[in-house]
Amino acid sequence: MPLNLRALRLPILALLLFVGGAVLVAWLTEQTSDAPGAPTSYSVRKYGAKAAYLLLLQSGYNVERWEREPQQLPAKPTGVTLIMAGPEHYPTAEQSAALKSFVRNGGRLIITGNAIEWSDLASGVEFGNTRIGYEQCPPAAPTGLSRAGSITQEGDLEWVADIPGQVVHYRDKQGQPVVISYPLGQGEVIWWASALPLTNIGLRDKGNLEFLLYSAGTGRRILWDEYFHVRHDTTRSTNYARVLHWAEAQVALLGLFMLVAYSRRLGPVVALPTPSRLSPLEFVETMGNVFHKADARIAPLEIALARLRQVAARRLATPPAATVEEIATAMQLRGYPVNDGLRGALRAAEDATLDPGIKINEAVKHAGTLHKVLAILEREHT
Repeated sequence: MPLNLRALRLPILALLLFVGGAVLVAWLTEQTSDAPGAPTSYSVRKYGAKAAYLLLLQSGYNVERWEREPQQLPAKPTGVTLIMAGPEHYPTAEQSAALKSFVRNGGRLIITGNAIEWSDLASGVEFGNTRIGYEQCPPAAPTGLSRAGSITQEGDLEWVADIPGQVVHYRDKQGQPVVISYPLGQGEVIWWASALPLTNIGLRDKGNLEFLLYSAGTGRRILWDEYFHVRHDTTRSTNYARVLHWAEAQVALLGLFMLVAYSRRLGPVVALPTPSRLSPLEFVETMGNVFHKADARIAPLEIALARLRQVAARRLATPPAATVEEIATAMQLRGYPVNDGLRGALRAAEDATLDPGIKINEAVKHAGTLHKVLAILEREHT
């Protein structure tokens, strides 16, 4: 039994509307989500960092997104600052070694939160008392980073280690370090307890913007890490993609079965009725008999003349009650083939509509003239 796609239009349309609506709702939910987000330079959410990135970019800083693994960082990183703001995934042993090598060779690393615990860098991060809201943290000493005055921090991380050369720049209200730096080789590591000062919501607080600029440094190349905001587990990604492809194939197969099953429930296929070719002829014969019995010899002429006036009004912009002389003149002005013979035939046909006793053969002749002019007008505009 052939598949009746015409009968399936409504189910298919409903399915498409359902899928499209689901996609639209998912997209709108994502756009209006109250999720705080992560400090990536692509995010416009509360804890995103797109505002800070664009501000650096538009202020003339040499800043760019770094979306490659740490092994590809510049081999000579003197004058380069790498910002790892709240990374969502942590480095492997090889990547940690590359970060350490970057700093040792002269780079500056700004790293926030407990991500430093997962690197090969010296660390001393512990959980302490939770800071309520966006807590004001005053400078711990007059340093190059604390020139901005007080900054805001959140969370409960604090620094408890004492590394040679370490400098404490800011402390919270309990006196615990929340911003420290220490030298490593030819470079420097700067640790923040949280990435709040560079987030979209934290950047507006007094002192945070200046603190970010002092931390990044003047005249340096700034790399904003995006690599650790994206999962790079290739094995898991490959397996997930394989499972997704199988799921798509099963859904497609199920949809095919539904279409076939639905079409078979529609009953037998009935051929469309073939219209009879006798119907038009029967109508013509009927109308002919009506005119013959009524002896309406001029009725066909009146109908043809009325049709001519209607078409001429539409094609030539003539008045609805225009005479055939006016119609012929308008046609000649528009470039239609009108000669004196055709003008005379049109006048004769118009006069014949006023003669009830006209002979049948003459009425047929005049009707032919009117239809000829109608054909000229309609042919020229098709």
